[in-house]
Amino acid sequence: MNSFWIEILNQGLNILLQASVLVLLYLFRQLVQKISAYYESHTSLRQRELLTMLGHEAFTFAETVYRNMDRDAKLNEALRYLLSKAEQHGLSISMKDARAVIEKDWLEDRRRSGIPLPS
Repeated sequence: MNSFWIEILNQGLNILLQASVLVLLYLFRQLVQKISAYYESHTSLRQRELLTMLGHEAFTFAETVYRNMDRDAKLNEALRYLLSKAEQHGLSISMKDARAVIEKDWLEDRRRSGIPLPS
């Protein structure tokens, strides 16, 4: 073979190698994006599950320990407990979300007990 054809073959192989590297980089980027999306959604789900569990725990704690207090005082104690536990678990939540979780548990407790809800 003469040097002309060897040079063309060499350049073709170089172009093919570069294209392969670009395709692999693109596929790797796509994979990283999918893994990141999965991780974010999975983490959010875990955080919601943890928040629900901590909310139930906070409600039960306040209902048991502060049973002689009025509803607002128990809610405040439950909020304090929930925010403290969430911080220990590295979970950052707003006061609005914390209250919603506890109120949800309160409503479920009333429904299970057959106690009428206040109007």
